[in-house]
Amino acid sequence: GGLLPPSGLYGPWVTSDSPAWHGDFTLDYNQEAQYYAVYSSNHPELAAAYFPPILDWMPAARVGANRTANVANISCAPETLHFACHLAPWGYQSFDTNTYMHWNGFFAALLFISSAEYTCNLNHPPQDSAAHCENASLVQQAVL
Repeated sequence: GGLLPPSGLYGPWVTSDSPAWHGDFTLDYNQEAQYYAVYSSNHPELAAAYFPPILDWMPAARVGANRTANVANISCAPETLHFACHLAPWGYQSFDTNTYMHWNGFFAALLFISSAEYTCNLNHPPQDSAAHCENASLVQQAVL
C-alpha cells in the first residue's frame, strides 16, 4: 500500500496536465520497458510500483475476456484475462478502451516472470502473480 502509480509513456517528464496518450499505462511493451533493467541490475525494489495497476485491473480483464469470446462466438474459462492496451491507475480504464493486440496480458506478465526468476522468490511480486501469468495464457488457448 501507499505506492504511487508507475509513470506512463513519458516517465517522470510529464510537462502538461493533458499529456498525449492520456498519461496512461500502455501495455504493448512501453510500460514494461521502463523496468527491463531493474532485475539484472539487482534493484527489484524499483519495479514495485509496476504490479498494483496490473493486478487491480484483473477483474476488468476477466470481463474483457468473456466479452471478446462472446463476440467471437467461442468459449473461454471464467478466469481468462484479456487486457486492454491502455490502463489507468487503481483499476481504472484509460480513455482509450481499445485492445489493439491480444497479447497485452503477455507483455504485462513479463515483469512478473522476471521478478520470480531474478529474485528466486515466487512471492516477490504480489501473490496473484502466478494467477496473472496462467490466466493471461488462457487467452491464447481461447483465440487459437
